[in-house]
Amino acid sequence: MDFKQVGSKTVAREILRNVIKCNHCGDVIESKHAHDFKSCKCGCVHVDGGLEYLRRGFTNGEEDYEELSEFGKEFDIESLLHVAKS
Repeated sequence: MDFKQVGSKTVAREILRNVIKCNHCGDVIESKHAHDFKSCKCGCVHVDGGLEYLRRGFTNGEEDYEELSEFGKEFDIESLLHVAKS
């Protein structure tokens, strides 16, 4: 699951693919499971987390990579918490 802010709400997203492309060497790297740390061939960026979480590493800044991850269902966290309490 990945989390993002949409207005004042927190939304959880199902991660289908955890993928980035290095903007320096052009490598497309994918992490397929938790702790599956992958680096591009030039070592400028890395990806980790598989379908459990998104972790990015970069040398200069976020402009070092292009995000190519794919997401499935989105869940409103507040709605999920309300259902869990009832």
